[in-house]
Parts: sequence; C-alpha cells; structure tokens
Amino acid sequence: MPLCYNTTTWDCDFNKSGFRLPTEAEWEYAVRGGLQNPYRNFPWGDEPDATKANWPESKNPFRAGPLPWTTPVGFFSGKPQRKANFDWPGGEETYQTSSGANGYGLYDMAGNVWQFVNDWYGRDYYAYSPAENPPGPERGSLMPDGKPYRGMRGGNWYNGENGHSRVSNRAPSYWRGPQDPDHPYYHVGFRVVLPVGAESRPVVRPTPVPAAAPRGSSPGGRPPRPDSERRRGDDPGQGGQDRGPVMHDNRLPQSPNPGQTVGLFLNTPAAFNGYTLFAPKHNTVIYLMDNAGRVVHQWKSAYEPGQSVYLKPNGNLLHCCLTRNRGFTSGGEGGRVEEFDWDGNLVWEFEYSSDQHLSHHDIAPLPNGNILLLAVEKKSYQECLAAGFTPEMLRDRQLFPDAVVEVQPIYPKGGKVVWEWHVWDHLVQDSDRTKANCGEVAAHPELIDVNCNGRPVPNGIRISIFASLCHGEW
Repeated sequence: MPLCYNTTTWDCDFNKSGFRLPTEAEWEYAVRGGLQNPYRNFPWGDEPDATKANWPESKNPFRAGPLPWTTPVGFFSGKPQRKANFDWPGGEETYQTSSGANGYGLYDMAGNVWQFVNDWYGRDYYAYSPAENPPGPERGSLMPDGKPYRGMRGGNWYNGENGHSRVSNRAPSYWRGPQDPDHPYYHVGFRVVLPVGAESRPVVRPTPVPAAAPRGSSPGGRPPRPDSERRRGDDPGQGGQDRGPVMHDNRLPQSPNPGQTVGLFLNTPAAFNGYTLFAPKHNTVIYLMDNAGRVVHQWKSAYEPGQSVYLKPNGNLLHCCLTRNRGFTSGGEGGRVEEFDWDGNLVWEFEYSSDQHLSHHDIAPLPNGNILLLAVEKKSYQECLAAGFTPEMLRDRQLFPDAVVEVQPIYPKGGKVVWEWHVWDHLVQDSDRTKANCGEVAAHPELIDVNCNGRPVPNGIRISIFASLCHGEW
C-alpha cells in the first residue's frame, strides 16, 4: 500500500491511495452522516444526550478511577452493557446506553477523544478555501507559542459543555487544557481514511494562504448612529410587519445560497438596526460589523479574548484578555482588561491575575466610570474542609468560588478595587456543626449548599458558575 506521508516533513500526498488522516472537510462530511439539510448540532441531531457520548456530563461507569476516562469505541450502541465484558472501574454491574451512531453507522464522532485531522488549523481558512472538498491550508495560524498546529474535531471526555463536541466546533491542537501548551494528550486521538483511486484524481495540493489584506478601518471615522426606533425584542407581529423567520433551537439558518457555510446567512427586518461587536476566539483582532456582514472598524490587541468586549459611549473599546495564568486549572479565561481609543491606541490596562485570583469571561462598565469584573478565587483543601465541604466532594482537593469586584480605573495603568462580593461569604451546610456555615439549608434559599447533591466536584470546578454580568440602574 502506498505511503501518503513524507515521514521527514509529514507533508501529505493526496494523490496516493494509502491510509492518512482525514481532511477537516472529509471529517465533517463523515460525522454529519447525511444530516446536511439543515445542518444539525450533533451527529444524531440537535439535542445533547449524555447517554449517547462520553462527555463530562456523562455518568457512564468508565468515569471513575485514574485518568483517562475514555470509553471503548462503539460503547454507546444503544445496548445494555455489562461490567463482565468491559471490566470498567465503576461499581455498576450494568449500564444502559443510547445509540450515538450517525446516519453512516459511525460511533464516537462526538466526545470521548478529540480527533486529529490532516489540516493545519487556519483561523480564516474557509474565507478563501475551495468551495468543494477543501484540502486544508498550506500553512497554519500561529498559536501563542509562535508555532502552527494541526486541527482537531469532535470534542472529548475531559472538559467543556457537551465535551465541546458540536459538529461545527473547530480547535487547534494547541488548545487542550489548562496546562497548554503542555497539557497532556490523554483526551486526543485520531481516525484514518483510506482513499479509493486517489492516483486517478486531479492533483490536489494544500490551499496557498493569501497575503493579508487590510480590513475594516472605517474611512469616514465612526459609523453613523444606528436608528433607535426599533428595539431588540420587539413583538414580531407589531404593526403588521413581516419580521422574517425566527431562529429556534440554535440551528444553523438555511442560506439562500446553496452550499454556503460561512458569511452572512440572515438579515431580516427583525434584526436590531445597529452594529455587532465581537472578538473571535483564539484571535487578537476585534471587529465591529454592520448587518450586511461588512467590517466597519477593527482593533488589534496583543492578547486573545477573555471573553467580552464593549464599546464605551466615547467610542473607546474595552477588551477582556486571556493572560494564561497557569496558577489556575479551572475558573474561566481572563486576567486582564484593556481600553483602546477609536484609533487603536492603548489608553488603559489593568490586570487582575495572581496565584489566588483571576478575572474571567465578562465585565460591566458602570455609569460612574468604574468597571465590574467577574473573578474566581482559589481555595485550598484545608479551607474547603473548614467551610463545611466533605472530603468526598473534593476530588481535586481545591475549589474556585466566584466573586465580583468593582474597579476604579487609574489611567494609563492600574486600578483600585473599591467594592467586592464573594460567593465564599454566602455558603450554608448542615453536615457538620463543628464547621463554618452550619445552618438549616431549607431556611436559607439565598445561600449556596456546599454539599448540594453529594456528587464529587470535578476538576476543581467553580462554585456558582457566573459567565456574564448585567446591571440595571445604579
């Protein structure tokens, strides 16, 4: 059988009929199993189901004992499985699965382990790739360590909601977990494909990467103020207008252009007549776009998002940043907030990142000029026991409770914490009268029961998982 790979460079010859990794396009075609009109979130449809895949939410009997918590391929077959056949580490003698197979009969295309694809991971590849059967870019986007990485698809058993296993989810193999770029590969694997008649096909080569073109500066300054007469959340039938189709169940809308997978899909009268500000994941450019999908302005940061961005009334940008604080193995991504003026000049920076705390996800600019930050704190095993947690709950011997802090900016660098609120100060437990926070749980619905459902807490998870902030009148 011919070799597809040059074992010195690991370049792939697509015109040889030997075993190789699938391209990203081949992988996605296979995993969808024919569910392409419309596209679906998972190999079996739109509904997440932890009995069909090995996800962090799954309660299958392999999720016990030492890592990794992988399951055998095809385990989620819809049949009752027996410990006698698999010798799993869990105590259950039987476990009823649901079938996770897709329309092509492929198993474990969601969850269990990330699956390597042949493509270099290119952030913007599908903006210039061939429309049919794209082979991947000639070179990949550089990650924070300055190197390109191959792509991964399919999600995993280890982390993320539904294991990050939406069919459309793309990830570079740089991003594997909290210890990146040195996080273990215990949740990464691969499948192979065997092309048929590849030698007789037209020559296939990776797609050249075009030179970067300047995008998004607005020649006339700031965009005009949007029409304020139409508000988000208007009654779709108000005034007898046809407000267009409504999105349901997080499904990809059908484009009027057959085969379209990127770009503007929908722009109906129901859309708020304004602009969209967003910072793409694993990217250092922040974009302001209009409803026609055109970039009207952009800013460049030295940091990837962590995670929110906001425009201030004066047109300045607030950007939450990912600082990669390795003192935390969970608790969100962040550690820094920065402010740019309209011309892209950095006018303020503030870091809330140490071995004991880390800002994450969201901020809220306040009318008084201050900023609310979401944060997590690190609590040791001893602190958790003293607060009333039972040893059985503390699988990883630490926790990350949430907090909210109000910061008064000090320009051009720094800030002063003028107010703070901590989840750790609002706990209750009824399992040990000799420990802190003891009380009647049912009598205190405003407090958090530290032992809640009695299940062990995985990966040093946060107590009370906040991901966004909002405020009314202050």
